[in-house]
Amino acid sequence: MHYSISQESIKNTTKCKSNFSCFINNQPKFCKIDHSISDKIYIINCESTTMCNYKIFYGDSMFCSCPVRIEFYNRYKI
Repeated sequence: MHYSISQESIKNTTKCKSNFSCFINNQPKFCKIDHSISDKIYIINCESTTMCNYKIFYGDSMFCSCPVRIEFYNRYKI
């Protein structure tokens, strides 16, 4: 399947230090979003130990604030 992400989301992803390595060659390698709250808070389950400026730890939970990841989830439900 071919996936696409808007240029606006890519432009808004200013804190990505890995050059979008989680979305290389149209093969997403994102952290799994367990669920979202009001399409504003995205709770993730992430086995990757890779540092990501959009991965937020809070207690025993992790949240994602990456514009590319959020658009991908909202558009493709993956």
